[in-house]
Amino acid sequence: MQNEKNKKEKFYSFSSLAISIMLIISHAWYLNYQKNNIMDFNYKFAIIRFLTTIIIFSFLFVKCKKNNADSSKKTIYFEKILEYSLYFIPIILFFGIEFLVGNFKYFDWSNLVLNIIIYYAIYLILYLILNDLHLSAYILSILGMILILAQYFILRFRGTPLLPLDFLMVNTAATVASSYKLYIDYSIFVIFLLLILYLYKTRIVKKNIKQKKNKFILFIVVVFFCSFINIKSKINFFELNLFETINNYYKYGFALTLVNEFKNLKIKMPIGYSDKIAKESLNKSQYIVEGSKESEIQPENIIVIMSEAFADLENLGNISIKDGIKITPFIKSLIENNTSGYVSVPTYGGVTANSEYEFLTGNSLHFFPPGYVPYQLNTHKIKSNIINTLKMYGYHCCAMHTYIGKNYNRNVVYPQLGFDEYITDNYGDVEFIRTFPSDVLSYNILIDKIKQTDGKLFSFLITIQNHGGYAIDGYENEVNLCYEQSYPQAEQYLSLLQLTDRQIKDFIEQLSKIDENTMVVFFGDHLPLIEESFYNTIMGKDRGSLSTFEYQKLYETPFFIWKNYENGGAKNKKKNLSLNYFGPYVLSEANIPVDGYNKYLLDLMSKIPIIGQGGIQTSNGDWFNYEDIQENEKQLLDQYEIVQYYTQTKEYRNSLLQNQK
Repeated sequence: MQNEKNKKEKFYSFSSLAISIMLIISHAWYLNYQKNNIMDFNYKFAIIRFLTTIIIFSFLFVKCKKNNADSSKKTIYFEKILEYSLYFIPIILFFGIEFLVGNFKYFDWSNLVLNIIIYYAIYLILYLILNDLHLSAYILSILGMILILAQYFILRFRGTPLLPLDFLMVNTAATVASSYKLYIDYSIFVIFLLLILYLYKTRIVKKNIKQKKNKFILFIVVVFFCSFINIKSKINFFELNLFETINNYYKYGFALTLVNEFKNLKIKMPIGYSDKIAKESLNKSQYIVEGSKESEIQPENIIVIMSEAFADLENLGNISIKDGIKITPFIKSLIENNTSGYVSVPTYGGVTANSEYEFLTGNSLHFFPPGYVPYQLNTHKIKSNIINTLKMYGYHCCAMHTYIGKNYNRNVVYPQLGFDEYITDNYGDVEFIRTFPSDVLSYNILIDKIKQTDGKLFSFLITIQNHGGYAIDGYENEVNLCYEQSYPQAEQYLSLLQLTDRQIKDFIEQLSKIDENTMVVFFGDHLPLIEESFYNTIMGKDRGSLSTFEYQKLYETPFFIWKNYENGGAKNKKKNLSLNYFGPYVLSEANIPVDGYNKYLLDLMSKIPIIGQGGIQTSNGDWFNYEDIQENEKQLLDQYEIVQYYTQTKEYRNSLLQNQK
């Protein structure tokens, strides 16, 4: 009779384990399949998955309680299976993470061993510290869960994968998280619960294997895997895709990619660098800024507005809008009748601070590691050449942001950049659009600042109203699209742009009444993170099929420069340039003389007007991928990298301070 019970016990134990594994595989397969195929929602399959999940969880839960109630009924065979399965937690974790946030369609299987080594190395370290195999398994599994969720949500918030610096931007992310709809894919939910149940069952297993033996086995496993590959060589010559960073995770695996990105956090000295070469390059620029004469008007007020997520989606393709409604008619008229064009920005879907950095410093993110945010890691080396120049010509420099002032470390960075004042937070009664302060608040504060300031004013305003996400309930969309598939996020975003257009019109009308020469520079920081399928629809192809030129359009936002003291004519210029040049370009439009680094950048702009994502545009309008650029342009980029590196040295920063005295 006892043998019969044991046999039944073994049968139920093995069955529960086998069915659980099958369920995990089915959910993970379904999630991975969705990434590579456009699927209609299958109600029958969803119902079957749901019912199967309920049955399995009920079975496992009852089984766990039964085992707890009478541990004598557990068989030694099942105990050993669970005990020895703990040695394979790193392998299970690897496949779990890759199924959920990776993409096996593109995975290079030659990287399998190295990924597993990384997981085993962490596991071994935990075990050597804790001296408890079960606890080590729990901690490693929890870390895996956290990384999975981080990758999952960051991809949905920002459109780019988890990067090392994201760990430093948790506070910034938390302040805007409420504007996004948080939901977990059903498959992730199921797999997490199964993992929790598995760990719960291993908790009640007797520790039959001695601790020393555990250490020995784990050590042998790590050494065994390491013997297959030259780890140092592999990591040192690891080629990351600097522009589509998600492809690194797909091709190389989550663990291997993340380790390499940590390795790339430090900015390396350029090949052939010396202070002497950098100074010679700065001093030899012969560029002459057309029209930059001190006798011409220098505006008393220079207002730069970096509008959150402002973009011209019609630049990507035709958009079918119900009733033919125009999205930004007033801004389009300003673009048509004033100096205008497109700026190539360094980011997509988020990380506004990097667009700020390029505009204010003239430095290009092209020379930094993927995901690098200078505001977070490079604060002591940041100086703004345009602010330095403006202060030399008597401008009071003020930064404004009507949201949380410490986001992206701005409260520390702005004084380093040279701003005299930073206006942020604490405005009393504020009108909110969705969950963010209205841009009208920003413009009203700016108007008051102009009226209160005696002398020249430079104001750098960062708006927040149109920040993602774009699935916030309670906001009534004024724009409706005409497609078979619905795009609610795109409709909300376009409705916000329509509101921005009306607000800018009112703001410009107010400035027109001010009896001071005023120049307004308006541009967007990046494109919005909305439905990828909407972008595919208006562009006529998916992102993987885009040419270098087409891909660059995802990193282009419109700009215009309006002046209340000039009317079109010769000043109605059209210009496309990358954002690192835009600061010096604004100075030249304000008839403020430039020299040094600013002059060098304008000289470089005349030869390589766009340093973009994945490629450059030359002065004759041709586009080249970075691996295909000609020798002359390559030398110019190498020289630029050397000069940029020099501008971050203590010697150069001190020279800027001396100029202000």
